[in-house]
Amino acid sequence: MALLFSFRVWKWVFLSVGILALAGLMFILFHNPDTSTGVTTTVTQGPIEQLVSVSGTLNLINAATLTFPQSGIVQEILVTEGTLVKKGDVLAVLDTQKQEADRKDALAYLKIARADQEELLNGPSGEERALTELAVLNAKNNLERVIREQDELVENARRTLLSTDLVAVPAYANNTDTPPQISGIYTCEERVYSFKIESTGGGNYVYTLPELTRRQKAETASAQPFGTCGLFIQFDANTSYKNESWKVAIPNTRSSFYVTNLNAYKLAQEQRAIAIANAEEDLEQAEKEQTLENATPRTESLSRAAAGVTQAEARLATAEADIDERTLRAPFDGIISNVSLLVGEENTRGSITVASEGGFELKVRIPEIDVTKVSLNNDARIYLDTRPEEVLHATVTFISPLATEIDGVPYYEALLTLATTTDWLRGGMNADVDIITASAQNVLRIPERYIQKEAGVSYVFVPEGKNKKRVEVVPGFAGNDGFVEVQNLSVGTTLIAP
Repeated sequence: MALLFSFRVWKWVFLSVGILALAGLMFILFHNPDTSTGVTTTVTQGPIEQLVSVSGTLNLINAATLTFPQSGIVQEILVTEGTLVKKGDVLAVLDTQKQEADRKDALAYLKIARADQEELLNGPSGEERALTELAVLNAKNNLERVIREQDELVENARRTLLSTDLVAVPAYANNTDTPPQISGIYTCEERVYSFKIESTGGGNYVYTLPELTRRQKAETASAQPFGTCGLFIQFDANTSYKNESWKVAIPNTRSSFYVTNLNAYKLAQEQRAIAIANAEEDLEQAEKEQTLENATPRTESLSRAAAGVTQAEARLATAEADIDERTLRAPFDGIISNVSLLVGEENTRGSITVASEGGFELKVRIPEIDVTKVSLNNDARIYLDTRPEEVLHATVTFISPLATEIDGVPYYEALLTLATTTDWLRGGMNADVDIITASAQNVLRIPERYIQKEAGVSYVFVPEGKNKKRVEVVPGFAGNDGFVEVQNLSVGTTLIAP
């Protein structure tokens, strides 16, 4: 009986020890697992990027399909597909026999018009010489009229200069009384009026002006003459004026209109001098022609002759433009990519296409969700379907402010200009594009999935023998390329996937 009891005791003892040993082993394996078969990576140094991935089509920056604006028979084609051309080179011409005939007719018409003008300028006939006396009289009358009108214009400009924005200014800067209003058209010379306001009691005031022999009552209900040169003054009814002096500068050089009015006055003087000089020159010319008994042609005749020459020149220009419209020229340096014209056929829809050499741009559509992430001058990588192993580089040069809706989703068109071109690029090629919207260069980086977070602390697992230990890290810039920047690890450090 004692032996049976002893066996049962020892049985439970061994069972308890086994359970405790197994629990301890599981604890050790959980906190320090064997890393020999775990997924690992290493800390590297390189770029981290935020990308917006889109697709698009490659196009030539300059490509022009040229057609004749006029109908006609194709006379000559001077290029073929693959021909290199310079700006202005003739590519093809239509038949221009009729247009050449029109040009010769216009040229003859111009010669006749010029001959008629020369004949008119050479002088009138004997019967017309009697008109020279009248021409002199008209020139004299015109000179008098010009002087009279120009004097009036100058005087008006002068009065505007001297009369605009006139203000009464207190002699002392600390005087806050409401200034009397000065109005009217000043007719005398430039000067500065000085006057003094004095109270006579009961809210009544008088003012003294040196050029007046007695004091004047300061009227508030209406303006009263101020001096003898066309000005008026009106005092403010709600102001208790101090017994102080005031000044009115004529002109008011502090006015915002002063420079404008001064320039207008000077311009009026200059225009007066020019107008009078022109009128005097006309009179002198008329007198000379009267002396020579050779009257000048009438102004209407001269104008008509000049108009005839102008009309003939326009007629010739139209004929030459008509010929030019039957000539196709290269709008820029490039290569002929297509010719759909035939010599001898009536020109209907035929054309010649000129493509510029090099200079490609990529057109893409950016969805609404990404468009605010992209900015002008963002760099981009281009992957073309024809050569996916080669990476081209481009820059964002345009983002449309207007959306195009596709299947209910707004897209924004953007253009990217390639930094370099290669001889195998062709317009119309399809491309995948990664636009780099933000980046950090030459930083320590690890895959973002290796970072764990607990209670606001970020950490990674690193090997320790056959086990792993937790190491706290400080994450930095994170891209959508799967990498995140870390600052307290070393290049080459092995990390274990969680």
